[in-house]
Amino acid sequence: MKMMTMSIRGLVLLSCISTVQADEASFTGDWWGTRTQLETRGISVESTLTADYSINFQGGKSTRGHALRSLFDLNLTFELEPLVGLNGATVFVDAYSINGDDGSDTLIGDVQGFSNIDLDENRTQIAELWYQQMLGDRFSFKVGKMDVNGDFAFVDHGGDFIHSSPGFSPTIFGLPTYPESAFGGAIFMHATDDNPFYASIGIFDGSNAIGIRTGLRGPSRLINHTSDLFLIAESGVNWVVGRNDLPGRLGVGAWRFTGELEKVNGSGKIQGTDGMYLVFDQTLYLEDPANDEGLSMFAQYGYADRVVSEVDHHLGMGLVYKGLLAGRPDDRCGIMYSWAHLSSEGTFIRDREIATEVFYAYQALASVNIKPDLQWIVNPGGEAGRSALVGTLRVEVSF
Repeated sequence: MKMMTMSIRGLVLLSCISTVQADEASFTGDWWGTRTQLETRGISVESTLTADYSINFQGGKSTRGHALRSLFDLNLTFELEPLVGLNGATVFVDAYSINGDDGSDTLIGDVQGFSNIDLDENRTQIAELWYQQMLGDRFSFKVGKMDVNGDFAFVDHGGDFIHSSPGFSPTIFGLPTYPESAFGGAIFMHATDDNPFYASIGIFDGSNAIGIRTGLRGPSRLINHTSDLFLIAESGVNWVVGRNDLPGRLGVGAWRFTGELEKVNGSGKIQGTDGMYLVFDQTLYLEDPANDEGLSMFAQYGYADRVVSEVDHHLGMGLVYKGLLAGRPDDRCGIMYSWAHLSSEGTFIRDREIATEVFYAYQALASVNIKPDLQWIVNPGGEAGRSALVGTLRVEVSF
């Protein structure tokens, strides 16, 4: 309780202090010109503190319980052309520290995860360390320790939600992503104005699918075991429609984990599993194209083998509006629905878990975002009679 009180006071103090820098995109400003000088030389430094305070109002595991957690993220981007004259080359390093409670574990007991920064333990690690090289305008490759969700299985308009499922479908078993990124490599064919089709394929260490960490300080033995690989491929098409050139995208992906996995019912193991997913984004209306103000939507579907995956079918969709209120062009609000079908091979009482979410993200300052969020979770963890209403206040500060 003492840690929680101190953390809340710290966030309030941080917000108050930052009012003197209301026009700065970063809380710490330009460092007396140093940040601009570094960017001119090809070095970008970004850091963000995200803090969630959640209260369970009804149902779940702990009614009127609360959870507080934080994620501090620091990343550096090195553009190698101004640094060493290597055209189209980038090095990226990302480190973060996770502290606090696991809200899903202590409050709700849901399968999908109602907060996308939840973790069952405190951790500080180098999450990403990779090199990317452009090959002309259309092709590139990336190699190193990567968060695969940054390039695969994401929906563009799902990132503002706190719930985990808009990040990626919970059917993608063992995806190397937060907090278990992994070493690997990927090749990309990018969409252009002349050719709207894109494609990507990657191969990664899949050890996290069986509970083996892939290294807190970078790649751990690169590929932990050659039989535990995560393979993924995605292709799709981009388009624009209407008089305002409203952008959209459809992607289809497939993945495979090659290692040995426990069956959901505990009856033994199988060798390898696979699945597929669909992702869809569409801007529906633009009030101010220059600032991207308007209404957008996303939809996603995922499939996995019910023998090894707790969630074998998933459907998600949502709407996001930027600049809904007059005079608030940078505020965002949204509503989301996520349906997860639970494996019949498991011991679940109910065969589905449903989550709905509404939020309003108030851009208090250029560097401070305050997001009240409310979620209604039906049959958390497949349990009957425990549907939960949970509220979260998220504060994000860019340094």
